[in-house]
Amino acid sequence: GGERYGAFVPLDDDDVGASAAARRGGALYGASLVARDLQQVAIYGPDGNFVGVRRPGSNKPIVVGGTEIIVDELRGAAGLDLKVDPGVPYVYAGFAGLLVTVFVSYVSHSQIWLWQDGDELFVGGTSNRAKLALLKE
Repeated sequence: GGERYGAFVPLDDDDVGASAAARRGGALYGASLVARDLQQVAIYGPDGNFVGVRRPGSNKPIVVGGTEIIVDELRGAAGLDLKVDPGVPYVYAGFAGLLVTVFVSYVSHSQIWLWQDGDELFVGGTSNRAKLALLKE
């Protein structure tokens, strides 16, 4: 559990950009920094191997791919925040209920009424669909 932060630091000082990446077959060249608790940073080299751990503000350099890196400060920032919403099952249940009622609305049903007034018999009816079929009934 807990939050994790990551960053990629390009290590191409002389020619940063697409031309340097193109020479390496499209791969970026740099260091990956991973922080779990903003108290220390794990640093991985361009090959993905672990290089070392540094605490922010220690001013202790670490060399990665020929470049010296000093971790001065860490700030937590997230562009993507994953959360759990306890109301999601209720939304899905409501949507399922809506789908059921939409399909049920396509089922044809008719009602017929009879009313007798003395010697006369009155017949009436209604239908949600198939109005011509109701006339034949």
